[in-house]
Amino acid sequence: INTVPYKPIGNKAWSMAVKRRFHPLMRQLLVDNWRGRHIITLGREAFLWFGIDQPRERRQRLQDFWQREDRFTASVDVELQDEQGQARTFTLHPLPHPSPLNQTWFKRFPGLLEARLRQLDEKPVR
Repeated sequence: INTVPYKPIGNKAWSMAVKRRFHPLMRQLLVDNWRGRHIITLGREAFLWFGIDQPRERRQRLQDFWQREDRFTASVDVELQDEQGQARTFTLHPLPHPSPLNQTWFKRFPGLLEARLRQLDEKPVR
């Protein structure tokens, strides 16, 4: 799923105002309806989306994680709450955004994705 239920014009990142507008809907979808626990995020924007409306220390924890050199092989748990206070913990498995504009990671993306999927296939279901 996307962090906003529509593709942005020009495939550019959505503004924070748009992300905030759709954040409650997407949180509700994940917390109340989605049955998975593991989420592969594609790119920095998708990863940091999980810090929206979170306390400062949780946002900083995500920022710090993104700065790690092993961010595309490591994982981090985050908790999301819906508007009614129902909470669930998800494990984020970040990868770089696979856009051809992302020259740093574009050619490496297929191998990173394959490794991440293998890693998830080996994890016991919680």
